[in-house]
Amino acid sequence: MNISKIIISKVNKAPQKPGVYIFFNKKREVIYVGKAIKLKSRLKSYIDKNILSIQPKTCKMVSIATNIKYFLVNTELEALVLESNLIKKYRPKYNINLKDDKNYKYIEIKKSTPSKLKGIAIDGSYKISTSRKKEGVASYFGPYPQGKAINLVLRDLRKLFPYRNCNETKFKRYAKLGRPCLYGHIGLCPSPCQGLLQTKINNSNIDIIKKILSGKYLSILKNMRNDMKSLSKGLKYEEAALLRDKLNYYEYLSQKYLSSEELLENIKDLNGDTRGIDSLINILAYYFLDLKKLLIQKNYNKSVLPNFRIEFYDISNLGESIIVGSMITLIGGDYSKKFYRKFKIKKQSVQNDFKAMSEMLERRMDYINSWGKPDLIVIDGGKGQLSSVLTPIKRFGIPVISLAKKQETIFLKKDEKYVKIELPLSDLGLKALIKGRDEVHRFGVGYNRKLRKINRKADFY
Repeated sequence: MNISKIIISKVNKAPQKPGVYIFFNKKREVIYVGKAIKLKSRLKSYIDKNILSIQPKTCKMVSIATNIKYFLVNTELEALVLESNLIKKYRPKYNINLKDDKNYKYIEIKKSTPSKLKGIAIDGSYKISTSRKKEGVASYFGPYPQGKAINLVLRDLRKLFPYRNCNETKFKRYAKLGRPCLYGHIGLCPSPCQGLLQTKINNSNIDIIKKILSGKYLSILKNMRNDMKSLSKGLKYEEAALLRDKLNYYEYLSQKYLSSEELLENIKDLNGDTRGIDSLINILAYYFLDLKKLLIQKNYNKSVLPNFRIEFYDISNLGESIIVGSMITLIGGDYSKKFYRKFKIKKQSVQNDFKAMSEMLERRMDYINSWGKPDLIVIDGGKGQLSSVLTPIKRFGIPVISLAKKQETIFLKKDEKYVKIELPLSDLGLKALIKGRDEVHRFGVGYNRKLRKINRKADFY
């Protein structure tokens, strides 16, 4: 059996990290989607002829595959949601042929019929269970090829957002008894069998889980933070502390996520050259191929930023008479003050941040040989500031991104399109960028203050 040399090469270069992988045929169609805790080990099984000899269907799939791509993830939940969405979107031939789609597990969310038992009004409560997909009024999330994995994820989510999972017989029995079951006593079920208030809590938690399973992680984080602030302002400190603990655990489960929707939007055409992303580091590695090579060459193993040179730029205005640009440099994750620079903007007599930023970068490039070449440039601002510096640095092939203060949004340009990326504030790489952006702002503002105190000219480049 002949296995594509491209596949063998990519398998050998794959990292031992969690991820989702995709096989393509010669028509560049998606033919199989899978996930693995250790990508390299799993992918090597597809090129091991001893294993393939006892798995004829897998052998056939590999024989017609011409390419493979993979996307790194950080948690089981992220892998499950991404794998499920990709299977649902592309309906790969061998995901259906290798295992009957009817046997795939789905998460079923179903509403009970409203009733009244022992004088207690039981409005229709939702319940969550895993099952094969059936015709009916239930909502389904999936398919999930590995039932065990989704059960583990639901177990973790239930600790955060307790929900009902019992059948109608058990539900009615405890409603008649007038007391909750064991899960209600230990806090894993709000006990909707005990009345309308508990039903409301149960249904609210299930609404949150539906959003999580749809990939809307960031909106959940935002709502939880807002609720915690409201409780603190209302002097409800104990409730705020409980919500804080819940928020910390949720961030642990979902840290470094892009939502599944955002991720699929950035992947868009898997047959093209766009790449999947999960954290800031992967954004840099996947969108800028040169940075990916640097990560490999420099044996990157830090958790915050790669061990290469990053320069931050900002414009500061002292009225409209003096416009100053500032630059700071990080080398190996440490601030290098010998490469801090100030620029007096000479071509602009009125405030225009876009033109001022362009002038500063143009003059910075004049010193490329004496100061050194940055591996990445970070601009303070949004899409406008980013577009203003692309021309001056284009011939040097230096990757550039911008970081907007509002919602700490990252902008970059790839294949003539601007890409907007929002990461959780818990992402360590994003935190480091924010710190660098704030440092270059401090440096520029500090110089403005100095000019106010001492009315003299300083050395500018």
